Amino acid sequence: MARWRGFEPVLVPEPAHPDRWYEGSVPAAVPVVVRERRPTVPQARESVPPEVVEEPVRPVPVRTAEEECPGEWVDTWLWEVCLDRKQELAAQESWLPGI
Repeated sequence: MARWRGFEPVLVPEPAHPDRWYEGSVPAAVPVVVRERRPTVPQARESVPPEVVEEPVRPVPVRTAEEECPGEWVDTWLWEVCLDRKQELAAQESWLPGI
């Protein structure tokens, strides 16, 4: 019983005659496009000063020592940072520095 071998190379006979025989590389014909260059004339532009728009100044909210940490921060790292900040503010306001 013969086994079928589908993944092995199969020998194919050469074509009866090739269409053309070339002795070397054949350069492709490239059409030459000639473009005229016109000299550019600089045009005078009117100089318009840029508009300066001043944005309104918003005052920075002042943090007070009475500010409480939001309750939704409990059990998070934000709660700890807030408590540390409150301790720093309290230490700055005391008349004994560092206590």
